[in-house]
Amino acid sequence: MLCPGGAAFGPDCPGPPRLLGWAVAALRRPLPPGITMCGAGRVICAAVDEREREVAARMGARPPLNGATVVLGRLPERHDSVVCLLFAGDRPVLVRHRRRAWEFPGGHAEPGEDPEATARREAREEAGAELGEVHLDGHYVLRGGHTTVVTHAQVAALAPLTGEFETAEVRAFDTLPSDLSWDDGIYAHLLRALGLPGAPPPQA
Repeated sequence: MLCPGGAAFGPDCPGPPRLLGWAVAALRRPLPPGITMCGAGRVICAAVDEREREVAARMGARPPLNGATVVLGRLPERHDSVVCLLFAGDRPVLVRHRRRAWEFPGGHAEPGEDPEATARREAREEAGAELGEVHLDGHYVLRGGHTTVVTHAQVAALAPLTGEFETAEVRAFDTLPSDLSWDDGIYAHLLRALGLPGAPPPQA
């Protein structure tokens, strides 16, 4: 369920219970650096400050998160893909892509799939994982417009990889590895913003 016009979930539009429950709990915690309130004060945003964009552009550097915008506590009206921040207890579980590096399971949504169904299918295909409860956390939009729904879940069962898909290995880490498929910092940002374990210490 989405609020009309993509409005924030609130008294007039309760939204999915798991999403609303997470948002209420998250708003009671102190917000990490770089996270602000947006909308009607009901949604957590990790919007890249326009001044930071301008400074980065002048210096020839990439903007924070490579220009992506992260919105937690609200689902988008439409999305292209789903990522599942997968855990075994307090340890993040990532897969090694045959042509890239380490990443959380995820991929494009199939026609008719809701975000939970996509997260479960991708976790099964890429990690051999069956999931417990899937939490819908929000979404992020890359600079080019690609929109990804963010979920997180615990591994309920793990089967050996079949070799049918593009992943070659599954591993649990104490913290995110340095050799990730993407160096935009979005994974670490999401873990910190959601209060999930496994993010490396912030760089000074």
